Amino acid sequence: MLQNFGGNSGFFGTVESINSGPFKALHFPNSTLVGIGMTPEGIEQNPVTYELMSELAWRKEPVNLSKWASLYAVRRYGSTQENLTAAWRLLFASVYNCTVPHYRNHNHSPLVHRPSFHMNTAIWYDPADLYKAWKLIIEAAPSLMSKETFRYDLVDVTRQVLQVLTTVFYQDIADAFQNQKLPELLTAGGVLVYDLLPELNRLLSSDRNFLLGTFLERARSLALDEKEAQLYDMNARNQLTLWGPSGEILDYASKEWEALWRTTTPSDGAFLFKPW
Repeated sequence: MLQNFGGNSGFFGTVESINSGPFKALHFPNSTLVGIGMTPEGIEQNPVTYELMSELAWRKEPVNLSKWASLYAVRRYGSTQENLTAAWRLLFASVYNCTVPHYRNHNHSPLVHRPSFHMNTAIWYDPADLYKAWKLIIEAAPSLMSKETFRYDLVDVTRQVLQVLTTVFYQDIADAFQNQKLPELLTAGGVLVYDLLPELNRLLSSDRNFLLGTFLERARSLALDEKEAQLYDMNARNQLTLWGPSGEILDYASKEWEALWRTTTPSDGAFLFKPW
C-alpha cells in the first residue's frame, strides 16, 4: 500500500480496496503471496489506514468495515460513546473510502498550493458527512480531552473541516473575481484571510504533532554533530513543500502545520503566504 505521496496532510483512504486487495491476491491462481507491506514515502498522517492494513496481515478474510470502524473508536479512545463510533463509521464511508478510479491521492486544497485561479479542487466525498462526524466528535470532547489519541484526532478532523472550508472560500473568491463582483470578493477574501486562516494556525499550534518545530527538532536530533545537524535541518526545511534539492516538484510535500506559513497584511490590503 502506497497511502500517501510526500507526507501530505489531509484525509484520504481507500478502505474498500485495502480490505479486499490482500485476499484477492492471496486467492489469485498460483499465488505466491507470503505477506503484505506498506511503502513509507509519507506515513505520519491518516493513522487509521495503516492500522487497518497492518491488521489484515493476521486476517483470513476481509473485515466488516462498519463494525471495524466502531471497534477502532473503542480501541483508540477506550470509550464506547456512540458519538465516536458513529463518527468513525461516517468517516469510513466517505472521506476514507475513495472509489474514484485512478484518483491520485494528493492534497488538492488551495491551502497548500501556490495561488491560481485554475486549481483542481474536486473531492470524492460529500463534505456533509465530514461535518456530521466532526460535530459528533466535538460532542464527545468534554470527557476525553485527557486522551492524547482523542486530542490528535480532534485537531485532525477540525483541520480537515477547515481545509474543506478553505476550498469553499477559494471558489467564492474565484467566482467573484471572474464575474467582477468586488463586494463578494472582499467578503470571501476577508473571511478567509482574517478569520479562517488565523483560526487554523491556532488550532494546529494546540498539538505538537502539527508543529513545524517538532519536525525540525526531530531532524536535528539525528545528527552526530552541529555540522550534520545543520545539513539535516536544511534538508528538512527543503522537503516541507518542495521535493528535491532544487524544487524539482512544486507543492509536492504539502503540509498543514503551525508556523509553516506567515500571513502579512500590508496597508493596501494585499496578503502573502510564505514558508516560515
